[in-house]
Amino acid sequence: MDNITSAKNIIRRALEQYPGRIALSSSLSIEDQVLTDMLVRLDPTARIFTLDTGRLFPETYSLLDRTNKHYGIRIEVFFPEREAIEAMVNEQGINLFYDSLPARKECCRVRKIKPLKRAFAGLDAWICGLRREQSVTRTELQPVEWDEANGLAKINPLFDWTEEQVWDYIRAHNVPYNTLHDEGFPSIGCQPCTRAVAPGADPRSGRWWWESPEHKECGLHRRPSSASSPSVPTAERENDLLTATEKEILRGIVLGYRAKEIAAQRYVSEQTVTTHRKNIYRKLEVNNSQEAARYALRAGIVDASDYSI
Repeated sequence: MDNITSAKNIIRRALEQYPGRIALSSSLSIEDQVLTDMLVRLDPTARIFTLDTGRLFPETYSLLDRTNKHYGIRIEVFFPEREAIEAMVNEQGINLFYDSLPARKECCRVRKIKPLKRAFAGLDAWICGLRREQSVTRTELQPVEWDEANGLAKINPLFDWTEEQVWDYIRAHNVPYNTLHDEGFPSIGCQPCTRAVAPGADPRSGRWWWESPEHKECGLHRRPSSASSPSVPTAERENDLLTATEKEILRGIVLGYRAKEIAAQRYVSEQTVTTHRKNIYRKLEVNNSQEAARYALRAGIVDASDYSI
């Protein structure tokens, strides 16, 4: 299966599993522009939103307008709360993000995290354009993850794409993109926190360039720590591998297949399953496949190969 077909299948299945309760959160990056193109082709009425932090590049606003006109859509825009911005700036300064890591994260929290929480209202899942090769903080990215901080399923259709594949799609499908990419900006965020980089440099090196690489996240894409997952004894995890039948059941759960029917037809006796699997099957028995999927994701007992059918 080629990368385009795989990404479209992930999006299609997510739309089927979460009808009316899923949205693309777009930063207008090249990845999110690819996803916008795919999503509009699959469902022109699908919800897409973006965050306006108040500190974006003029070129980014231009891209937002061009994208809406190109596809005949209206991307929702969420803004920070005026009172929170005023309080932060009056207390810590207009460019507080240069002063310390906590100050920068507070700016991101007020300008990005809080508006994102409002945008998530009523959703069960969100789609985003993360890729593994983007940074050291994203190397373990999976196509479907559990977003513990927001209580949502997180869909990453381009998780295994290379930057070259993203650009190939953009050129082949005439997808609008930010003109700053032609001026040495591989990754674009807020204007004060983004700068151009030399050809061949780490694409994320122009973001918060005064910080060490492991800190270069704004908080929108926090990965769960091992402490946030249910406790699984090491010996059990190493010696208790999933059977092909059990993987099929879990694939069915996560991707919205006929999970209940599959479980009924190929039920594995309780004597052969771990405590975690018993919990999943109990949820399936009451026809709660969504909760079963969330449990499987939190427990970490499915990986990329389980989603790629």
